[in-house]
Order: sequence, then C-alpha cells, then structure tokens
Amino acid sequence: MRELFRPLHYQLSVDSMLDVTNSGYVFVDDIGNPTCGWMFNSEGFFLAGNSSNHGFKSWLKEWSERYIHEESEKGELTACLYFDIDSEEWKFHFPEIIPLRPPLQDNRIHYLCTEVKIDWREMLPTGYTVHRIDRALLENKNISCPHHLYPHWITSNWGSLENFSKHGFGTCIIHRNRIVSYSLCDCCHGDECEIGIQTLPEYRKRGFATVTAAANAEYALSHGYSTVGWHTHDYNLGSQRTAERVGFEREREYEQYACMVNAAMHVAEGGVRQFLQGTHDAAIKSFETSFAMGEVDPWFYFMCARSNAILGELDRAMELLLLAVDNGWTNAAETRVCLDFIQLHSRPEWNDLLTRMRLYRDRNT
Repeated sequence: MRELFRPLHYQLSVDSMLDVTNSGYVFVDDIGNPTCGWMFNSEGFFLAGNSSNHGFKSWLKEWSERYIHEESEKGELTACLYFDIDSEEWKFHFPEIIPLRPPLQDNRIHYLCTEVKIDWREMLPTGYTVHRIDRALLENKNISCPHHLYPHWITSNWGSLENFSKHGFGTCIIHRNRIVSYSLCDCCHGDECEIGIQTLPEYRKRGFATVTAAANAEYALSHGYSTVGWHTHDYNLGSQRTAERVGFEREREYEQYACMVNAAMHVAEGGVRQFLQGTHDAAIKSFETSFAMGEVDPWFYFMCARSNAILGELDRAMELLLLAVDNGWTNAAETRVCLDFIQLHSRPEWNDLLTRMRLYRDRNT
C-alpha cells in the first residue's frame, strides 16, 4: 500500500497513517497486490493507482453515494469530502465516481521548512507568553482552551490525548489565562512532520500566527525533525506570508478536490471559486441559488455581499450582510477591514451592523 500511495508522499498523513501513528482507513482492490486504493484520514481523502479499474470505480461510486447520504443525515453543514489524486487520469472518471457532487477544484501550496529565519521571542508583546501544548496545559482548569484545539483538533488528528502526548506536539500563546493562538503537529513520519496554525479572530493581524508557527517549527527542528511541512490554499495570502516569514519555502503547487456533503453548500462553494476567478455575476447566481436550496454557512452571505459590492449593487450588499448576521455571522473585524465594503462605511446602518455582530458574538461566546 505504501508504494501504491507513493506519488502522494507530499501529504505526510498518508505515511503517518500507514505507520499507525494517526488513525484512518484504506481500501484497495487487492490486499495482496493492490493496483488502486482509496484512503481517508483526518487530513482528507486520497485516491491512487489504476484509474481504469472498472470494478474499483463502481465500488467507489457506491461508497461515495453512501458516504454523502450518511453524512448529510447528520446535518453538519461543513462536512466535506476533500481528496487528492495521484494522477490527472482520475479527473476523466470523476463523473463515474462521484456523480452526486461534481468535484470542485482547489489550488493548494505545500511548503517545507528546514530552518526558522526569525527571532519570534523579540516579536512577543508584554503580557503574552509561549507554552508547550501538553496534557498538563490542556487539563489546567485555569486556562481557557478553544474547543477547536481540544478536544476537536487533537482528537480528530490523533484519536486521543494519550496518542497526541506520545507522538505529537504543539505550541501556543497565552494572554490573560486564555489560549489565543496555537500551532499543532498534524502528523509525523520518520524525521518529517506537518503543522497547522489557528488564531482567535479578535487576535488576528497582530503577528501572533507568525510567532506561534515559528516557535512550533523551532521546537520540531530542535527535537529530531529535519523538515516541517505546511499546506495552504493559493488564495490564502495571509497564510503564505506567515509561512514565508517563518522560513518555509514552496515545495510544490498541487490540486485538491472538494465535494460538500450538503447540496446547498456544494453550490455555494462553487460560488466561492467563481468569486476568486473574478466572475462575480456567476458567483452571485451560485450563491443565490444555494440560499434558495437550504441552509448554508453565514460566511457565504458575506461573500455574496462582497460580489454585489464589487459590482456596485450596494443596497443588495447591505441586505446580504444583514442576512449574514441573522444567520450567525459574527466576524465584525473581517467585515470592517474588507475593502469591498468601503462605500458602505458612510451609511448610517453600517455601525449598527458591526455592533450587532459583536453583540451576537459575545452572546454566543
């Protein structure tokens, strides 16, 4: 199996799962002599081998339809089937494999770091401290820990706190007994590892992601790892800048594919890709179609508002921002700094809109 998935070596979670360091599942056409396989773990899904194997494609079609149906029954809007392929030949077979959700293409970048090139200690403001993420920290009742970090991230990638304590590591910034930025090892194999980064919304754009990522990469490189990996989308310029400031260098660009479990969310995700391509009329059509189909993440109302504002449809942009708040959008900071909405700042309802977001966020925190 390891040789079968070798072309996807830049996705370290593939090897870490085969090491049984991280959990996951793998299906192959022949256990003794596999020619094609389908793997999934906490980092995504992976398809490799002979794309012309009709029996395997038929099985995968049934599997994907069952998976989408079962996951949709759970009602989780963001549930998604993200997958990488080892060869472009698979693209021609997507209609046979996943007819329910035509895969949406994402362009991704893989970075590697062998040396941290900044002194993160000089960047740390007074009142903020850097700590190792370990059991003692996570079980400290005096420290406020984001649910996304624990239990979600640690258990989804490592299965348990025990396994994370044995194989993983992490770094965080604490301010007033609250974890505000954190970087976790997603997976490891041999002397390689990969990390991710998260910062609480109200602490972003202040350099904390750079500090946390640098501190975590430094820890890895000083504790037996020769390279540290990092994956991001090609449109996420903030993530790219953070990686490059720390000392990560581009290793490759690659394509990833997404199939949202929820039909309305799948259409909305298509709108995001049209937005990124600058086809705003098409993006608005996709967004509006998704709104009519059912519940979607409030972020899509925000994105539809951006497309309308760019095209000069300011009244509709404001309506959509209000709908975003009504559906749970609370990111006042991102809304305020978004350049697409500059022409809305002089409107009397603008400040009321931001206030509603903050009140909604505080009420649900």
